[in-house]
Amino acid sequence: MSKDVRVITLSGVTTIGRNSYVVEKDGKLLVIDYGIGFPDVGVFNINGILPDVSWLEHNRRKIAGIVITHAHMDHVGGLPYVIDKLGNPPIYGSRFAIEFIKEKLREVKKHKQAKLTKVHSGDIVNIGPFRVHFAHVTHSIPQCFAVAVDSPFGKIVYTGDFKFDATPINEPPSDTDILEKWALQGVLVSLLDSTNVYEAGYSKSETSIIGVLESILANAKGRVIIGMFSSLVSRLIGIMEIAKKLNKKVAFTGRSLETNVKIAMRIGYLMPQKDLIIHVKDVDKYPDNQVVIIATGSQGEHMAALTRMARGEHAYIKLKSTDTIIMSSSVIPTNVVPVQELMDRLSRTGATVINSRLMDVHVSGHAYQEELKQMAILLNSKYYIPVHGYTSFLFQHRNLLMEAGIPSRKILVPSEGSVYKFTSKGVVPEKKIRTHPVYVIGSELVSTRDNIVTTRYNMAGFGHVVVVVGCSRSKKLEVVAKGVLPAHLVPEATEKLKKTLSEVFYLKGKQDTKRLIYRKTGSFFRREYGLTPEITVVDCEGRKALRKKRTFSKKV
Repeated sequence: MSKDVRVITLSGVTTIGRNSYVVEKDGKLLVIDYGIGFPDVGVFNINGILPDVSWLEHNRRKIAGIVITHAHMDHVGGLPYVIDKLGNPPIYGSRFAIEFIKEKLREVKKHKQAKLTKVHSGDIVNIGPFRVHFAHVTHSIPQCFAVAVDSPFGKIVYTGDFKFDATPINEPPSDTDILEKWALQGVLVSLLDSTNVYEAGYSKSETSIIGVLESILANAKGRVIIGMFSSLVSRLIGIMEIAKKLNKKVAFTGRSLETNVKIAMRIGYLMPQKDLIIHVKDVDKYPDNQVVIIATGSQGEHMAALTRMARGEHAYIKLKSTDTIIMSSSVIPTNVVPVQELMDRLSRTGATVINSRLMDVHVSGHAYQEELKQMAILLNSKYYIPVHGYTSFLFQHRNLLMEAGIPSRKILVPSEGSVYKFTSKGVVPEKKIRTHPVYVIGSELVSTRDNIVTTRYNMAGFGHVVVVVGCSRSKKLEVVAKGVLPAHLVPEATEKLKKTLSEVFYLKGKQDTKRLIYRKTGSFFRREYGLTPEITVVDCEGRKALRKKRTFSKKV
């Protein structure tokens, strides 16, 4: 059997999110992470986007296992949707990650058949032909790993999401001793986190914001409401320590936050003082200046707790002008608009709103430029593959590595589906895998090759026209236009369209008639109004419907 090994960047290299990478060796596959991405604001009612699953499903008998670096949704959130399609291979991760996966699988009733194994920093685990090493790295969620996979030509290292935080909360710093040991043993290729590649210098420690948060909580005259990512358990611990010191009570609101708190308490990562935590429905039983509320929704998510508060729809919390609201998070690029709308709504309540542009109330969980250089130099790889970022991030990471003295020939900039074969002679880029990310719509998976998003885009942007025709000249023609024109123009437009379409009734051949009506309807709206609505043609008995795909075109 060939000793060659392959590294496949299945996803996570043209966007932030839906990370998934594959190592192939001895005819078997090791999947590292399988996350979910979240669509832009303009994508209508798409719950998420997953890495391509068809290639993995086709090769499911080859999958030896799945290794999870940490419990963030962009690294693990896709598993509940595909684990059965992949044949339920064994899953390995930290105790926190495994408990998180278990909760997610329980939500879709797939937890009983799951094969979940907990590992620790320093462990070496045999997964089929793969010998996998784990090293703790600091990030913004408990118990994160960098992983290394042995190969005949050196280790294949994936850093996962990381930063070098010398003073983290409730965890040790990144285990550089293990990373250095890997380097001494020889690293073939390193896959490196590119999230903060444009941020100069070093990231700040999680402990650096504790003093700022304590000052805000100490001086607040009313309640303090903190919006943050639900996974920031270490920050939550810091806030709880401040609240205990100031004799305040802490309440949580938001399902994902409550789940993470439950997991952290279950594994002993979070052990709050008795009576420190109160139920959110009981906040009004305490003086306002003794209450701290930690909430989801810092990204403006429509149904998250903080957003519901801003709309006045939260079951237990009504905002007051005496409240102090802290947005303890960065803004994900695709969420700029909903976050701004959230800030506007919160400000209208009269509450004091503080974000990271005003005070140091948030730090990133990802390495800045100097830390990225430090990791690359520490690992001393033969090759480097920047991952976890938009395409421009990966090329900027290449530039950064070159600044650190690494030759460009050692840096491989991937795209989705890139395949790199490593041999005793070096690396050979092979033909890419044709990947098609998958939409999550409700509980269904739909290929991005499907025209559903284009159809929704057209209907939302230009409306929908339904033309109901008879099977002969004697039957009535009906036109229904929804969301196409202002109401006062619709009667005139439909009459004009009927007149335009009247000639087609002389044609023989029902299908040809329907197609011609479709074309003439499209031409009419494009010519008269510069619009390209979605068009459906239906016969009067409702026996058939012809719906054509319409590609987006600019107004004329």
